[in-house]
Amino acid sequence: MLETETWVCRPPNVLMFQINRIDYDRKLQKMTKDMRKFSFDKEIYLDLFLNQNLQRTENFRKDLGKMKEDLQILKNTYNEYSHNKEMGNLIDMFKTCENVLKGDDGNENLIDLGKSNAKGQFVNIQG
Repeated sequence: MLETETWVCRPPNVLMFQINRIDYDRKLQKMTKDMRKFSFDKEIYLDLFLNQNLQRTENFRKDLGKMKEDLQILKNTYNEYSHNKEMGNLIDMFKTCENVLKGDDGNENLIDLGKSNAKGQFVNIQG
């Protein structure tokens, strides 16, 4: 479905919507009318649609798209690690580590691992 956007140069005194409710249904191979209810908020912040904010909005959409891609990669990686039979369940490993650090009494037994360098590698690990 083709989507178009209209950007406002100056906010109008009256705002009107024109909705295309006719679409071609490929399954039925005929034109159909969209009977869904059209609704909108009582307050519309037109600054979101001002032409002067077009570039900012495009940058935001681009960043949002990248974040969605990164999220999908993280989800896939999580699923790989959490269901890897050779490695065991990563969640169980983290829970075991948490229990060891807390100790039998439930209190945290903090272990000094030293300082990490800029690459995130630990230096001067102490037990």
